[in-house]
Amino acid sequence: MKLYFVAVLPATAWAAVDCSDGNNGGCSHVCNYLSGECECSNDCWRLGEDGLECKPAEESIQISCSADGLNISVDQCVYSGNTVTAGFADSDECQLKLNEDGSSYQLDNVALDACGFTAVTVGDQISFENQVQVFSMQSNAGATGKNAGISIFTGTNLDINVACAFDTQLLDASTEIEVTNEDQFFDGTTAQAEFSFDVEFYKDSTFSELLDHRFDMFVGDTMYFAIETAHEPISGIRYYLESCTVSANIDSQDYSYAMIQGGCTSQPNYAQVQLVGDDEGLALFDEHIGVSYRSFQFRPNAPDTEMEMTCNVRACVEADCPTSC
Repeated sequence: MKLYFVAVLPATAWAAVDCSDGNNGGCSHVCNYLSGECECSNDCWRLGEDGLECKPAEESIQISCSADGLNISVDQCVYSGNTVTAGFADSDECQLKLNEDGSSYQLDNVALDACGFTAVTVGDQISFENQVQVFSMQSNAGATGKNAGISIFTGTNLDINVACAFDTQLLDASTEIEVTNEDQFFDGTTAQAEFSFDVEFYKDSTFSELLDHRFDMFVGDTMYFAIETAHEPISGIRYYLESCTVSANIDSQDYSYAMIQGGCTSQPNYAQVQLVGDDEGLALFDEHIGVSYRSFQFRPNAPDTEMEMTCNVRACVEADCPTSC
């Protein structure tokens, strides 16, 4: 009779570490001499795939962000009950504060162009990135004598990288749609958000008096509309009209005409489109851009027609924005 032995290994198996190598076995938190494995200091941390570095558990950090700013909450246990001075920068307005019940450190409504945030283009997103750093720490328990009040951590793992990501391709903005700008809450260190815009028609080239969304215009009349951000400007971020299209349905047939394509007026410029507040001919703007065009019909002797204007807006990091048509 032959006996077969099957070894059942855990889903993740790490190589044994040498806790006496003078470098804590490479562990960022605790090196267990008995098991020869790295461990994290408490349940607010999770051991990474390398079996060495501990990272904050997703549920121990909550981030919300919108174009108006970022909010962050870090559970107190991330710092093992110690009293810390932590933040995006070593200044009062950029530091997290311990809340009233002592359960978490929090910072609300920090602007995305303040406290050291950096905007980078990552694929089809703009990511505002930063790091919560620990500037000082005082132990609330444990060591006595000369070591009282001192905490020792062998790695830089207490620094927490965070990001607030926005899609560069924004929702179509039209006279029928207002893109919302609400905080969206996420566990972990990355939150997803949306830029927000308002689209309105105006009575004349001053863009000061609104026109009702349901209005009658005659062929050849000049139309005026504007798109503007519904949030405060963000330094280093710009926007452009990738396309603007007028569409209609006449006798069950769809028609459309693109007045702006690729951030520039379509050529030939049949609708006599003009950009107000643009950037050297590009439909590029920081807060507001106005557009005028001559109203038209899609076919001769067409009946009274209800038309819709739809613009596609893109966001860009200033260094990555288009520079010419």
